[in-house]
Amino acid sequence: MNATTEREGEAVSGEVLLVDDSPAELRALAGVLKAHGYRVRAATTGERGIAAAQLAPPDVILLDVMLPDMSGYDVCRRLKHDPRTTAVGVLFLSSLDTPADKLRGFDAGGADYVTKPFHAPEIVARVQVHVARRQAERERERILSLIDQERSTLAAVMDSMRDGLVVVNAAGNIRYCNSRAGDLLGVPAGRAFGRRPHDVFASVRVVGAPAERDAARPADGPPSGAPAGWSAILDTLRSAGTVDLVCGGPSPCDVQVFHFPIVDSRGAGMGYGLLMRDVTEERALERAKEDFTSMISHELRTPLSAIKGFARTLLQPPAVAAGSPGAQSPAGGTPVGAAQQRQFLFYIDQACDRLLGLVEQLLEMAQMAAGEFAVEPRGMPVAPLVRAAVRRLRAAKCTCRMDVSAPARLPRVLADGARIEQVLHNLLDNACKYAGAGGAITVTARRDADQVVISVADEGEGIPAGELAGLFDRYRRGRSARLRRVGGSGLGLAIARGIVEAHGGRIWAESPVPGRPPGALPGAVFHFTLPCAVEAAPHPLTPSPTRGEGERLRRMEE
Repeated sequence: MNATTEREGEAVSGEVLLVDDSPAELRALAGVLKAHGYRVRAATTGERGIAAAQLAPPDVILLDVMLPDMSGYDVCRRLKHDPRTTAVGVLFLSSLDTPADKLRGFDAGGADYVTKPFHAPEIVARVQVHVARRQAERERERILSLIDQERSTLAAVMDSMRDGLVVVNAAGNIRYCNSRAGDLLGVPAGRAFGRRPHDVFASVRVVGAPAERDAARPADGPPSGAPAGWSAILDTLRSAGTVDLVCGGPSPCDVQVFHFPIVDSRGAGMGYGLLMRDVTEERALERAKEDFTSMISHELRTPLSAIKGFARTLLQPPAVAAGSPGAQSPAGGTPVGAAQQRQFLFYIDQACDRLLGLVEQLLEMAQMAAGEFAVEPRGMPVAPLVRAAVRRLRAAKCTCRMDVSAPARLPRVLADGARIEQVLHNLLDNACKYAGAGGAITVTARRDADQVVISVADEGEGIPAGELAGLFDRYRRGRSARLRRVGGSGLGLAIARGIVEAHGGRIWAESPVPGRPPGALPGAVFHFTLPCAVEAAPHPLTPSPTRGEGERLRRMEE
């Protein structure tokens, strides 16, 4: 056996520490070991030998029993009690060769015992054995450390996955369950280990199946005592590769489960894995889109039906006996007079406006979804924006009482005037619908640090707590009775959020309105923010505008 081993392409020699108080023996031992390629250090006392071993643990120690400051047995005991040197092999060198002396050496923790005078080939052979053993132990420790690191990394990756992962062995027991799978199933991940899948998946059911569904187990099913429901789910997974489940844990959720077999290098089956993906939000969005499509179809059908009906009436042939009261057209209809024609055309115009408004909302939503929606903000006062929106609503014959508080001393805001007026009109129009005829609407504007908060409150029925979170989401519209009575596309609030966020602000709602008296309707209040404009000081060389220019600028600003 060579004294040099190969590891990772580099020659690595063993290192030997000699502890002996005889300079002559130290020189002789060092010469023999160095001739065989070993690195050698030496110490002449027990304390120095211990310090040298602790500072840089060697592969093996050749230790004399008879030292001037302590016995070699005591030195060995101290080395074996130190975590830094406990794994280092100790070979005793001594002229004491009785069996009792050798037993004392082994009791102290020694790995070998050589009597003096030593024979050089014997010393080299024994050192080779212990150096090779120590280096093998170090390599084993290195590999185990790498394995632990890989396991820790893999565990961290698995626990960081957004999807759940369950691994079942060939015996049908769960061998791994990450924390995400435990959360979806409502079972602590550690408690799933070693259990049968039907115990852990007891709270799930197939989407579209009743909760009590319990399909019959197939004749060739596993005789493991698993409930027939899980056997049916597993059969579906094996045949289709995926299945949609509803997990009924503490937080019910929709889960899409994917099945994959696990095989070894020879292709033999070792079990299977289940990848669990939470699709609750996706399924909710799909349902919202279906509801949205149905609602938009209704919103389009109503004005189109009106246009079709009035156009068909206007297209009737003229009366057979023009001018005679009650004369009939050939089609059997009553001729339409000029006043009624004008009224019908007015209704058609209104229906077209409604359709155009809906199409514009859909286009704006598409632009926001594509990230192509843009605003052109500039510094402007808040009060004119609020008053313009209020005047527009009053012109639409809103019968609600309106209380407006927008002080002129408020700082100017960065806003795209037309877009912010669109937001205000939407909020005011909603408040007018939900407050009811004669209800009160309150509009306020106040400064909050470097932004202005604009609020629109009504005294209507309020908004259910469960609908507040998704109130401004695309494709989502509440299902409460108040919304069904009012109607509408439900796009306005999503567009309002897109406009406000494009300005760098935020929008939110509260219900009930803070401070409402007991027994009164809860009402709802919508808030949105706009950033304050940074007012630049006038340049000293910039001339003041003339009276005519100032009036023109004021009109443009309004």
